[in-house]
Amino acid sequence: MFETYHSNTTSVTLDLRQESLKVLISDTVFEMESHSFKLIVLQNIEDTLNRNESEAWKKLLSVMTHEIMNSIAPITSLAETLQKNIQQSIEHPKTTSLELEDVNAGRNSIKKSPCRLDEICKDLSKPQQNHACQ
Repeated sequence: MFETYHSNTTSVTLDLRQESLKVLISDTVFEMESHSFKLIVLQNIEDTLNRNESEAWKKLLSVMTHEIMNSIAPITSLAETLQKNIQQSIEHPKTTSLELEDVNAGRNSIKKSPCRLDEICKDLSKPQQNHACQ
């Protein structure tokens, strides 16, 4: 209903003594007993903006955690597999070249895994573009 009668809205920050207040300003013209009046409405939007910012941070942290865990899980799995293979090689010294190739392949995979974390960090450090809701 607010938007129906107050279609021209602008958000501004008012500097009041020792604090700032974010408000939405709108106006409307109406008539009463053949007199025209202009009503100006100031709506405090500080709490709404703070809630939205808090939700955005929560979503960002959730995405970051997910991406980091996706990068760490294979490293942990490969490290455990390599540890078992090496332990078996110690206990049974007759190591074949295939087993050494497996150990080397696992080592190479672990070595490459931080690249994904680096990509995530670079993506997060880029300025984000605002996307209009459709």
